[in-house]
Amino acid sequence: MRKILSLILLLIADSLILAQSNGKEERIGSVTFKSTQNVYAKFENTKDIKVGDTLFIKDTGYLHPAIIVKYLSQHSIAGALIDGKELNIDNKIYAYVSPALPANTTIKESTSTPKVIGNNTPENNFNEPGGKYKPAGQNISGRFSIQSFSNISNFTNSGNYQQWRYSFVFNADSISGSPVSFSDYIIFTYKNGDLSDFKDNFPQNLKIYDLAANYKFNESSNLWFGRHLNRRVSNISSIDGFQYEQSFEQYYGGIIAGSRPDFNDMGFNFKLFEYGGYVGRTDTVNNSFMENTIALMQQTNNFKTDRRFLYFQHTDNLIPEINLFFSSEADLFKKILNIGQSTFSLTGLYASANYTPDHTISFSLSYDARKDVIYYETYKSLADSLIDHETRQGFRAGVNLHPINNLFVGLSAGYRFQPGDSKPSRNFNGIISYGSIPVIDVSPSVSYTRLISSYIDGSIWGASLSKYLLDFISISLNYNHNHYNFLFGDLKQNILSVDLSSKIWQQIFLTFSYEGTFEPQNTWGRFLLDLTTRF
Repeated sequence: MRKILSLILLLIADSLILAQSNGKEERIGSVTFKSTQNVYAKFENTKDIKVGDTLFIKDTGYLHPAIIVKYLSQHSIAGALIDGKELNIDNKIYAYVSPALPANTTIKESTSTPKVIGNNTPENNFNEPGGKYKPAGQNISGRFSIQSFSNISNFTNSGNYQQWRYSFVFNADSISGSPVSFSDYIIFTYKNGDLSDFKDNFPQNLKIYDLAANYKFNESSNLWFGRHLNRRVSNISSIDGFQYEQSFEQYYGGIIAGSRPDFNDMGFNFKLFEYGGYVGRTDTVNNSFMENTIALMQQTNNFKTDRRFLYFQHTDNLIPEINLFFSSEADLFKKILNIGQSTFSLTGLYASANYTPDHTISFSLSYDARKDVIYYETYKSLADSLIDHETRQGFRAGVNLHPINNLFVGLSAGYRFQPGDSKPSRNFNGIISYGSIPVIDVSPSVSYTRLISSYIDGSIWGASLSKYLLDFISISLNYNHNHYNFLFGDLKQNILSVDLSSKIWQQIFLTFSYEGTFEPQNTWGRFLLDLTTRF
């Protein structure tokens, strides 16, 4: 434990040597696709963006490091998602580059040079520190989707159903030029049979993940009200209540008071009251960054202590071509014979590293030693509170290769061992893909996955083909063969899927997908129709 605390103090001290950079040009792109290994984003052009650069996301005027660039094309990038961050399709991505200057150009200093902004530094929309906020102008974006999901099988009537899903994502920064911003992320789902009892099912069908207003007092002060997921302490999940953050140059700190969403239906439950705070520091220099955050939280159930814990998170890419992430949690409260006591128990430890020496190869390594959290009030029975709380130890390593243009090769392996298992669990994965075959302009890929554990020995073979038609329609064909050997028998599956997507008009997109699963005795199919508009 002393070593862990020493490491935390060392990482914080290291951040004192950095300074923020300036003289950068902002490029804006958007997330187009996510795979298990990479996030893909599209830009107007990627000139001056380099492999190893850091890309950012914005949240109410603050920048957060999100992607490390691994591959580049003329209009797109592919990169590794920085641990602790979450991205969705259409999220905006920001790059800050130093454009190449023509020969014999004289560089002049200017006080108006735009800055690359760290996590804690607001954009240049303010007067002097503590002064009145000067809005940069209203910025509104969002997405509305309607999805129909149907399932049809030949072996059970209960497996035949149709489900509708409506999702609405909305962000409004500096509404009407004011310091007020608003965001929401709402999903409503229901099956056709739910309509007969709509009133009773409504709380279960409506899920609100974000619904919050933000007010900027000045260049260093922010207040959130409502349900908000704070990226500084995202492990705590969404919070219903108030969140206030104050920054001091590279430093920032915040206080939280509210409640956790109800664990049954994501509804409001004030009995799950929680409060706490966090402090941290973010630095950027050229295209490198470092962020350290420490948080202390008290969570209750019916206003009795449910959990008290300390959280630390560190991420950086200070060493060239290497991105590091480290997080840990320690519980500070326990109950013995129904009497609460203070303690210090390391609940979780996670670390990962990504190394990209050049655009042709990258390596990744991670270690996971996290325990299941024990809540002393939420779960009353010993069985509920102690199932699988032993440490889950595991290593995972991978390598991505890009030996020639358009050819990508990915290899990874994992090793896990949990007390009680008769033998360790292992998994191996490999994928080969080619960007585009000349003349026919088709992109193929093949993959293989092997799973070995105390209760299963299985393999998955896969192949896919994708192609653009008429520049606005994409089609993808996929085939997987699954073979699993269980303790009680084996299972063989053939899975065929087809995906069609098209931009039908300006910001309106239509997608159709079919997936069929075929077993020796049973078959079932799934149909998805998605209509999405962005603004």
